[in-house]
Amino acid sequence: MLLRRCIATTIVALAAGMLSYHLIRGNPGYIDSGGVAFTAPKSSVAMFQNMRSLLAVEDAVAAYMMGSQAEQQVRAAGGTAPYNVAMLNLYNEQYPDYSQPYVTIAVMSHYPEATKKTFGAVLGVLRKATAMLQEQVGATSKNEVKATLVAEPTGPIAQGGSHRRSYAALAVLTIIAIYMTARVLDRRRPCRRRGRGRHRPAAARFGLATFR
Repeated sequence: MLLRRCIATTIVALAAGMLSYHLIRGNPGYIDSGGVAFTAPKSSVAMFQNMRSLLAVEDAVAAYMMGSQAEQQVRAAGGTAPYNVAMLNLYNEQYPDYSQPYVTIAVMSHYPEATKKTFGAVLGVLRKATAMLQEQVGATSKNEVKATLVAEPTGPIAQGGSHRRSYAALAVLTIIAIYMTARVLDRRRPCRRRGRGRHRPAAARFGLATFR
């Protein structure tokens, strides 16, 4: 039984070590992000003083960009990585504050080239969608809201965490796994039967000889 426990715990430790190496030394992934503001045309600034029209455009464009039609356009433009377009929230999820006409673009991929190319594709589709959605409601090109890149793309940034924290967390998980394996093996250990003398003759139980 002791040999089985040693073998099992060794296997668990080796498996955890291999997983640790794969997770920590593997490809951490890359992210590219930037910000887009919706600005009023200079010739029609007075029409957008209360920003309601800008916020309406922001809302419509963000919803469109997260739909299937925009995704197909991004793929057709050469974007291959997952992306996200979200309105800027100045507070929290429970009490959101979308009072500024501003969206963020974030692209995630395991390959820096795909991250950068997809960001460009998303930005291009977003600008076209901004014009298209306004044209659909009758806005003229003179009065169209523009999508302006105000926060330059960060460029592909590797998303690597702290190796010390990663090793510490995996070490704790390994110890827990070994402990649970040992407990399972202990539970499966065959128990000695108790009361084996219950079915023996009374004389034998009391140490007396029996004669036939």
